[in-house]
Amino acid sequence: APLETKPSDYTLKDFGYRWFVFATPLAPGARTQMDFTVEIEATEIGRRSPIIPNGTFVDNTRIFPVIGLSNMRMRNPDKRRKYDLPKLSKMKDREDMEARSHNFFTYNDPRVNFETRFCTEPGQIAIAPGNLVREYEDNGRACFDYKTQQPIANFFAFVSANFLESTDAHKGVKLRILYHKSHPYNVEKMMDALKSGLDSYAKSYGPYQYDHVRIMEFPYRSFAQSFAGTIPFSERIGFIQDNAIKDGETIDLMTYVTLHELGHQYFGHQIFPAQVKGFNVLSETLSENSASSALEDLQGWEAAKRRRDSSANHPINGYLAARTADKNAERPLALVENSPYTWYNKGHMVFWGLRGYMGREAVDGAMQDLIAQYGLKEGPYPTTLDLVSALRARGDDDVQQFITDSFDKLTFWDLKIKDESVTANSDGGYDVSFTLQTVKKYASEETGKEEETDLAEFIEIGVFSENPSASAGGEALVYKRIPVTEEETKVTITVSEKPSHVMADPRAWLIERNVKDNAVKLEEAASTN
Repeated sequence: APLETKPSDYTLKDFGYRWFVFATPLAPGARTQMDFTVEIEATEIGRRSPIIPNGTFVDNTRIFPVIGLSNMRMRNPDKRRKYDLPKLSKMKDREDMEARSHNFFTYNDPRVNFETRFCTEPGQIAIAPGNLVREYEDNGRACFDYKTQQPIANFFAFVSANFLESTDAHKGVKLRILYHKSHPYNVEKMMDALKSGLDSYAKSYGPYQYDHVRIMEFPYRSFAQSFAGTIPFSERIGFIQDNAIKDGETIDLMTYVTLHELGHQYFGHQIFPAQVKGFNVLSETLSENSASSALEDLQGWEAAKRRRDSSANHPINGYLAARTADKNAERPLALVENSPYTWYNKGHMVFWGLRGYMGREAVDGAMQDLIAQYGLKEGPYPTTLDLVSALRARGDDDVQQFITDSFDKLTFWDLKIKDESVTANSDGGYDVSFTLQTVKKYASEETGKEEETDLAEFIEIGVFSENPSASAGGEALVYKRIPVTEEETKVTITVSEKPSHVMADPRAWLIERNVKDNAVKLEEAASTN
């Protein structure tokens, strides 16, 4: 079925688009073959190309025709007004079953059978998804044939460079890291992260679906991206970054990003979110949760807490700053459309709190339920309605309000400890008494204005024998959840050892702007006779 170019008003060359249609419409269920050639000019000043002499990284959206039109509309409302463009329409609602038949990768089927012949310069290694079937030379070019053993997401990449490689295997999965010869610094640590991540995710979510995972370095930039069994990873955040934790506050970003991208092999490559409001929560937010959990398995709870609180890449600072600068109205997490600060930063904090209130086993169980229902399935694809339902089913009564506040509301907390005292009691222990001041506010989606709301909460309190800042709020003498229904709640907690500090929300499960008054130092009062 030959293609023909639409009239000039449909040929958007100035915007990087060409629009083609079938001369004769393709009948439902019919098949055709598309033959095409794509030429990409080399990089030069003022023009950046993905084809680089040593470090090509190009994904399928740059070189393959797209069925339908990509949604690349201008999103800034001020710029849309400047060019007299109509107000941007919202994404489809989660209840729209027709919209749920389309996934976030492509408008049509998310999975394809994939086979490629990938040729490059002699001496380079070319990587594409699938298993390597054949490696050979053809007309002075180094050629590599790949074929997948199962359908993969219709989202894939081609990477080629003069690589060195480190290989290993872990529980039946072949591991391969391909890197520039002068960038070996983090390769061993990256391999450890892959092994630990595979163990963590297999336990938390189920079997890894491929027999290999490959990480390939590409030049400069500041991101990594996850395709089926393959993870292109920029030199800047993966291979030449100093990942030493020097001050007790910084984080090992390379390890964290490795775990995040490996998490996408489940959330993005097993779970395909529907193309509706909240879509990227089921990909990016769930991969953030998986990475945080796996980092805790590999480096301990304090390392995961540092990720939550670190001055660099700080989720709460990034969230609060970005929501202030956003030209569009903020949406709750369950309804987020095109706000990365929500699905990354706020999503990270929400799931940190969920794992605290529900317990990791319950959160992992909800993810298992979601994968069992929707993993590698065709439409209707899942939405945040399904995610929230899975979490509610695994959560006790005392976590249901927290789930509502986290996904359906714009919620902010203000906690304060005051009127504190500690007294030695007649049993040889200590009574810690204080007033917990609790304020919860909901922000309006339309105006952003915040108003206090009623309380029906469980707030965690920690009593410590040392300053809790030294252990990121961990290692308390006792943690206790206090039921809160009023703004001020009088509390007494008895401990067996001499306490030094009491702290509200010590493990940072809530979204709070100012935490400086959450912890107070205790001064011992007169003993009880």
